[in-house]
Amino acid sequence: MAVCAGLCRRLRFLSSDNDLAHVTSNSSKPHDLQALDSLTGGAFTAPTSGERASRIRDWLASNPAPEQMQEVFKELSGRDKGAARLLREKLDELKRAKGQEAIAAEWAQKAEGLLGQSKLNIADALAWQRDAAKAGAPLSREPLAGFKVRLAERIKGIEDLQHRAQVHREAAVLLAQRFEVLSTKGWQDAQVAEESLRTDVTHWQQQAADIVADANWTSLDAKFAPQLESSKAQLLVVSDAFHSALAQAIAAAADAAAPLRVLFAHWADSPVKLRFIGAAQLLAVLAESAPNNERGIDDVWWQLHMAALRLMHLPDDFELVALNYCITYEVSPPSWQDPRGEYSAIAAPVSTPSRMGSVWSLLSVGGESESFPSAGSGFAALAGDLRGESPSSLQRLDADLRGGTAPVISCAALLRMDLAAAAALLGWVRERDAKGERVQFVDAHRLIATLFGLVGIADHATVALRKN
Repeated sequence: MAVCAGLCRRLRFLSSDNDLAHVTSNSSKPHDLQALDSLTGGAFTAPTSGERASRIRDWLASNPAPEQMQEVFKELSGRDKGAARLLREKLDELKRAKGQEAIAAEWAQKAEGLLGQSKLNIADALAWQRDAAKAGAPLSREPLAGFKVRLAERIKGIEDLQHRAQVHREAAVLLAQRFEVLSTKGWQDAQVAEESLRTDVTHWQQQAADIVADANWTSLDAKFAPQLESSKAQLLVVSDAFHSALAQAIAAAADAAAPLRVLFAHWADSPVKLRFIGAAQLLAVLAESAPNNERGIDDVWWQLHMAALRLMHLPDDFELVALNYCITYEVSPPSWQDPRGEYSAIAAPVSTPSRMGSVWSLLSVGGESESFPSAGSGFAALAGDLRGESPSSLQRLDADLRGGTAPVISCAALLRMDLAAAAALLGWVRERDAKGERVQFVDAHRLIATLFGLVGIADHATVALRKN
């Protein structure tokens, strides 16, 4: 046993000598054991495995180069597997990090491609984040964290722009409804709101231009562009039609005062029996059109107001308006003259006609007048804007002309007539002519007289033009 122990000690000594000789013989290597031991802080000469592991940990904390760690691992793996495991884990970690860098570079390139597109598909942007996470890309670290935020902001911008476009289309509908509501009201109310509406439409157009100019506009679904353009076109059509109609109404209202004053004076000087519907409303409108102490208002509105009061047999109201007229324009007040005809106010019918502005018979007359036939003649009048067939209106003419042998119809207040109304009137005139009652149309405008000639009314009736 003693011999065997001696041989073992001898062999261990020889092995140590051989190792030392091997290190000495290879001292020319760039990383021999002495150099590696010095590099690692004495890890190779540490007496115990725990101390070697501790020195390897301290050395790894200094972030050595991967080549150095590989060389140390190669030499240490055959001597101390526990300490070598620390090196293996660090090398594996570096390998994984290098792989993630390659993955990050790949997905960063894909993100740059998406962000560089003028038309970004939201589905593609969402798929980038999902697929990058599946591939193990480090989305929580730069540069992918930054690309993730930029793509999320781009998606939010597109969705917000879609919402703005939808809301803007609804705003166009509401604006168009405002035009439609005002179209059913009086032109004065429409005139008050006109500038506000014009401003709102201009503002709507500017907002629509801002939406289209947004960088994300091309990324919206293809349906949004034609929808917004259609809303714009429809809004402008409604707006232009409203402003055009309002301008015509204002012009008509301005031009209506003078001829209506002449007509009212004509009726007041004639032995007529007048029946008015809505007289109080007419007087209220005339009073509003001729405000006190407003010299900028055309005085024809004052004259029309006074002519209406005279026509309605209201001398006290006439004197008050005449006095205010005198104060406003600093002129002598007109004097009251008793009207020759009769006047009565009647209640409005329960049912209104389907077409507005058609008034066939307003008055009847019996007696003598400079403009009308002598007693024994029936008299009626056509007035307003006559459209379409109206059997009830023809019956009203018959009632007004009942008992007269020479029917006379005044056209002084007749503004216009369409072909359907002219055709109905032609049939009525033919009937009268066949009975030997040739109708006389007096005070007709030349355009009305031309229409009567074209449709054949002049062949069965006498048409006299107005003198003024």
